[in-house]
Amino acid sequence: MSKWLAAVVGLALINIWSQVPVEAGGAAISGVIVNWPRVKGKLPASAYLQLVKKQEQLKSITDKEGLAALESNLPRIPVHASGGFRVNLGNLPPGEYFIALQRGFAVAPILVQDGKPVLIKIPGEFPLDVGSVMLEMPLGLAPRRHPLKGVK
Repeated sequence: MSKWLAAVVGLALINIWSQVPVEAGGAAISGVIVNWPRVKGKLPASAYLQLVKKQEQLKSITDKEGLAALESNLPRIPVHASGGFRVNLGNLPPGEYFIALQRGFAVAPILVQDGKPVLIKIPGEFPLDVGSVMLEMPLGLAPRRHPLKGVK
């Protein structure tokens, strides 16, 4: 009986130690962009996903083609045709981060879940699977929609 107890306690400790908050070193984030197959066909070949540090004032640039990118020197994120992605965080400093589509549109869309931006907090618990997310425009930055008026 004591061998079973020791084994259970050992497994519990391993589980607890694997879930402790860590700095980003060796941490990874994964998920699935559920609208990727629909969005991907509308993107220029130069578009890519990238980690961006959340700041009070985000700086963005617009290239000669009119495509926006938020300033970031953080890792780019490869996306599979199905929308699945995984990125290793390396040694990011503490803070909050999000994932943005760079050079895809005139405004950089971000990954959202249940209508809210997906924020990655460091230190945090890793690996982190954000699950099903969508690529959407940030609040207040979506292009305005003009209602169609009927002609009589």
